[in-house]
Amino acid sequence: MRDPLDGNDAGDFISGAPLQDPADDTSALKRKAVRLELFTIAWMAVESVGAVTAGVLAHSIALTGFGLDSMLELLSALLVLRRLRAELRDGTTDEHSERRALRAIAVSFFVLSLYVLVESSAHLFGHQVPEASLLGIVITALALVVMPLLSRAKQRIGERLENRLIIADAAETKVCALLSLATVVGVLLYSRFGWWWADPLASLAIVYFAMREGLEAWGGELVCDD
Repeated sequence: MRDPLDGNDAGDFISGAPLQDPADDTSALKRKAVRLELFTIAWMAVESVGAVTAGVLAHSIALTGFGLDSMLELLSALLVLRRLRAELRDGTTDEHSERRALRAIAVSFFVLSLYVLVESSAHLFGHQVPEASLLGIVITALALVVMPLLSRAKQRIGERLENRLIIADAAETKVCALLSLATVVGVLLYSRFGWWWADPLASLAIVYFAMREGLEAWGGELVCDD
């Protein structure tokens, strides 16, 4: 399989430079979007397994929630990939299918928010002390670098195509980046200073962002704000 970030796409992705080729037609942009989704699927498959494993072993709700978010991101990427390939094949956009897809993404935000809220509260009030996790630190630190770049790349293509589904997926990737920041801070604090409460508090930080993006996706107005 071709590397989703080869050629000029790799330079655009890493540097964050705008997509500069004015001759790119809609099909070319959609093919670039497909390659980004293929990269997302591969990345999230590894990230979700690693983070959930680290979270379960360390009894960390922040790491477990991060891994579950990665699974939702994987499902979102599969959904977007299916729609893009259908558009490339048929040359048309099914607005009804896009609406259903946007609402599916919204539901994934709501489910994640509810899970994190319930589990974080239980850990906080139950004084459940997590363990240090080097694997968790490595995974979340890598995500903190990759996710913002990936979100920006999807956002640019989504705006040029005026494709709400790609923009919604970019927003979910941005939430993953925010969650990686909250998670790595929480993991570092309890690993370095023994502040066990930092783990559930770090998890709660993402609930606001996930609920906001979920509501916007449900209303079909999802945007990826700077």
